[in-house]
Amino acid sequence: MSMKKSGVAVIVAAVALLGLTACVSQESTLLSRFAMLREDATAGDRLPDEPYDGAYDMVDPDSARYGGEADGARLWIAVAKQPEGVCVVVVPDASSRAVLGCGGGVMTGEGEEVLKLSAPSSREVHLLTDGEPRVDTSAWEQVSENLWVESQ
Repeated sequence: MSMKKSGVAVIVAAVALLGLTACVSQESTLLSRFAMLREDATAGDRLPDEPYDGAYDMVDPDSARYGGEADGARLWIAVAKQPEGVCVVVVPDASSRAVLGCGGGVMTGEGEEVLKLSAPSSREVHLLTDGEPRVDTSAWEQVSENLWVESQ
């Protein structure tokens, strides 16, 4: 192999390794920020059937973790496919379509709000990173370690 070809091969391998490292780093950073994502998956964590084609295109369905229920609305979090971050999936009731919202999470600190999501027929949902909340949660109810809903 010529030096030019071997140099190109080394650069391509280095770029591929760097990309793989970035993916692993992003995932481990997300896992360190959200306790729910560190839990082992169970059958109950599975997202409901897609209400329409492509509804879950933004999330990695295998990463979904069920967070609980508030007023009949079921809540999940999952790792976003692109860009780096985490998503909240809300199914307001059995006859409603899923509502999905995604936000950062990699660059946030402990107890910070990553996103706020409003879904029809349900209370506002807040996703916070692990740790003591750094936002006023006095008007919210905690559903799971990372999910909160607006109080009634």
